[in-house]
Amino acid sequence: SLEHKIRYKQDLPEDIAGKRVRVTFGGVYKNAAVWINSNYLGRRPYGYSTFTHDISAFVRPGEKEGRKDGATVTLPEKETAIEEPKDNASSENTILIFTIKHVAGSLAKAVTIIGMYDFNMRVIRSRPVKEKNWQYYFYTELEGRVDTEDGKNMLKLLRTACELIKVVGIYRPLK
Repeated sequence: SLEHKIRYKQDLPEDIAGKRVRVTFGGVYKNAAVWINSNYLGRRPYGYSTFTHDISAFVRPGEKEGRKDGATVTLPEKETAIEEPKDNASSENTILIFTIKHVAGSLAKAVTIIGMYDFNMRVIRSRPVKEKNWQYYFYTELEGRVDTEDGKNMLKLLRTACELIKVVGIYRPLK
């Protein structure tokens, strides 16, 4: 089936560095797939409704040398489902432990990054770090493998929100 692609490029000013950056779509036909700077954000299965993505982790404000941040929205011509990229799709799970920076919104940023790469969190638990007040270890089980390209990109971006990241292992759940 044919697709229509809408591309938009924008220079972002330096003064928004460190601030939350969102892109809002006011009414896109159903099954729209959204990408920011070659990072897949997700698919909107329902049409003609407003939806927003937080793109803070994917843009670099104030960067020069002709680079512009860009959004691409792919729209199918017919009412067919868009196949989502899923190189993390697997019947295996990953156990990940991380600590976040003690800054407002750090846990939300970490969880958002994990979700942006289509990893579903089956479990998240927290335990206090004994040596540091108000610091916690987060134990998570993610559906999929983090040794894929998407997984490696997710871990790289997750390091911006986390002080420590440890991949404990990858396992196949019992049926």
